[in-house]
Amino acid sequence: MGKLNVDGTEIKVVDEHGTAVILKNNVPRYLVIDFSKAEKEKVASNEDVFAISERLIKQNMEAYGVLAK
Repeated sequence: MGKLNVDGTEIKVVDEHGTAVILKNNVPRYLVIDFSKAEKEKVASNEDVFAISERLIKQNMEAYGVLAK
């Protein structure tokens, strides 16, 4: 992972809002995110996967029983 030096403005925006978008040629190009927020998002996405898996298992329990025989 590369490092980027940002000035106080970007840090202040990230501190206040959790993320900042950096423009290049007036087009959104980069997203700066608070590292702790990124870690929380990573966990949340895993929880989503587990919830979807659980729902699919419940929906298809009968089929799984037939296949297991």
